[in-house]
Amino acid sequence: MASTDWIHDKLWDSYFPTETLSPAHPHVALLTSFYAYFKTHYNYEETTVEATHPKTLYDDQAAVHVDFRHLRLHCTDLSVEGMLVNAPEAMLACLSCAAHAVIEEGRSRNPGGIEIAAFPATRVARISGRDIYTPLKDVKAHLIGKYISIRGILVRATTVKPILRCMSFTCDECCEEQQVAYPPGSQYRLPSKCARYACRSRAFHPVQQSVVATDRQRVWVNDTAGTNLAVVECELLDDSVDSAVPGDVVSVGGIVRPAPVDRTSQASAAGTPETFLAVNSLSIALDGMPAADTYNPCSLAKHNIYYSRVDLYAIRRLWQQRKDLFRLLVNSVCPSIFGHELVKAGLLLTLLSCDNRTSSPMPSEIHTLIVGDPGLGKSQILAATHAVAPRGELVVAQVNNHIILPKITRIQETGEHLIHPGALILADQGLCCIDDLTQHLPSIAHPLTEAMRYQSIHVTDHAAGIDHAFAARTCVVAAATPATGHYNTAKSLAENIKMPVSFMEQFDFVFVIRDTPEREMDRFLAEQRIVGLAGGRRGGVHDIKKYESLGNLDTPLTLPLSESLKISTEDPLTPIPPTLLRTYISYALTHCPDPQLSSPAAHHLATWFKGARKRLYGVNTRVLESAIRAAKARARAEVRREVRVEDVEDAVQILEAALGCAMEDAEGVGEKMRAAARDGGGGTARKGKSGKQRETQRFLARLHALEQQTGTNKYTVSELTRIAKDIQLDCESFPALVETLNHQGYLVRKAPGTFMVMPPEV
Repeated sequence: MASTDWIHDKLWDSYFPTETLSPAHPHVALLTSFYAYFKTHYNYEETTVEATHPKTLYDDQAAVHVDFRHLRLHCTDLSVEGMLVNAPEAMLACLSCAAHAVIEEGRSRNPGGIEIAAFPATRVARISGRDIYTPLKDVKAHLIGKYISIRGILVRATTVKPILRCMSFTCDECCEEQQVAYPPGSQYRLPSKCARYACRSRAFHPVQQSVVATDRQRVWVNDTAGTNLAVVECELLDDSVDSAVPGDVVSVGGIVRPAPVDRTSQASAAGTPETFLAVNSLSIALDGMPAADTYNPCSLAKHNIYYSRVDLYAIRRLWQQRKDLFRLLVNSVCPSIFGHELVKAGLLLTLLSCDNRTSSPMPSEIHTLIVGDPGLGKSQILAATHAVAPRGELVVAQVNNHIILPKITRIQETGEHLIHPGALILADQGLCCIDDLTQHLPSIAHPLTEAMRYQSIHVTDHAAGIDHAFAARTCVVAAATPATGHYNTAKSLAENIKMPVSFMEQFDFVFVIRDTPEREMDRFLAEQRIVGLAGGRRGGVHDIKKYESLGNLDTPLTLPLSESLKISTEDPLTPIPPTLLRTYISYALTHCPDPQLSSPAAHHLATWFKGARKRLYGVNTRVLESAIRAAKARARAEVRREVRVEDVEDAVQILEAALGCAMEDAEGVGEKMRAAARDGGGGTARKGKSGKQRETQRFLARLHALEQQTGTNKYTVSELTRIAKDIQLDCESFPALVETLNHQGYLVRKAPGTFMVMPPEV
């Protein structure tokens, strides 16, 4: 039997204060085995700074990280798994004590010239690498006192506060001093009686110099972010506090404990768990898994998707089965909604841009806005897109804004401040779908713009002492309904949905879908509906010729993308199941994090941009960046690390369709504005359905012409009124027109009564 001379009384009392040291104590056998393990694991012969574990030897950190798989492999004489689960406190104390003794021995042999930090009073063994996880819904009272491991999304967190561990008190009558320990979860209390025999005093005063405190933080882990189901409260202590922030995917191991008595009734009334997890170890998920770990069930990825061999074979069959893989992927996004192929293609590219792990300074996220009349399935499209996203949040209509944005509240019982991250932070490196965006404006316009532009949200609360920027590298897909109920082609897009132009500019794709009568399309939808109600009998669906695809698998590339993506009834297409599509998107994001533009693709993109600047109104460098992001996402769709010319061609067709939707109206205002600018704004536009808008554009064109003549772009209200009279501007209320232009970003208020004209994007 190994020697136990290293177990001295001081070391024993530090870890087992209520136990008496004896050779027959059951902990001694455990200590001996763990001591032998650490002696082998930490080889201290000729130790140098470059040794395997120099940090553990020479720093002042109390934590000792123990790989559970390594421990289980080398301690074969012990039932390590059973002891950890059923007697975690004893096992962790023995591990900590043995590590303390071995490290203390190694530091005593410190080679010369190595600086040693102050030795911590005790060590804490933290278990890592345990790959047996308990479902969060099963964390209940029967697990109290057992060690479990869970994983999920950190959805809420409190601020860090110090808690009391032990403190000495002095008797007011006899001056006898005694120490009171405060175990985790207990409340502050005075001694019940004096420690000196025959002293009956019950009056004590604390000794402030004897206070021993530690940092404490509470967090909540959820298996499905955004719901209140299966949530587990966790308590972090010492060096584990502030090791994760809301929105992180975490793996947590610890001991299940009952909630303190003062919180049990409150928890029951609030519907929150009456147990909590005293955390021993916490690790943050990696943003992705390398290729070598695709079949490693122990890995924890940000997307929380694990590729089995069945998944990998299914992905391989997708590549081999179809020549036109992109068409199959597009039509697998919300297959229950017929048509809108370019909208679905834009959503697919948005899904394939969710994981920002590129080294490029340009963000990779694509943001999409869908505007349309009621009843066209916008909410259904958003729900289907969210269902195939590897990581995402869905914000339905009729919810409060704090569901989307971070919020700080105060817990009255404990005085702690609680951080609710909101959907944008929870969907970090994922997708955030917001239904009925117009009802949340304008209160979320500024923070949402910050998240889309800078990939972060800054949260500040001076009362709580919180000043932190949370990562929000999120692709935003939003749906909006026109303010009047139906899209009015006589108005601009910004006027239809009443959004600031500066906010709308953050979206790469803006699609407008309208409920316009179309004979063949309506006939097809009616017969499809009849087929569904008739139990799937095909009937006359094969007689429809209009909305069959103009091509098959060998569709020539000369066809526009909107036609080549359509489905043919002669060549029925079976959509990819949502689970497999979600796995495929995650696989593509993992294996193609940053496709590079080939030289021909870059040249084609530059040529398109030069032509688009002349053909389309409002094309600027921001549109060019959107085209680059879309082309990279198109290459990711086929798991390619190089962007080809055909990728650029598909991307710019989708982008031009989105630009056309965003800028079209009944009369083509963009083209008329350029013509008015060339003519100096002279003449009076004829009145008609878009007369108000044409008058507005004519006024702006006159201001831009004057800027070229005079070199100034700042005007007072009186000068603007004079210019409007000079061109005989026809409007009902000129002050209302100025306010509208200021709201849309064409006029910027620089001082009271003074506006600056923004340059035209031509």
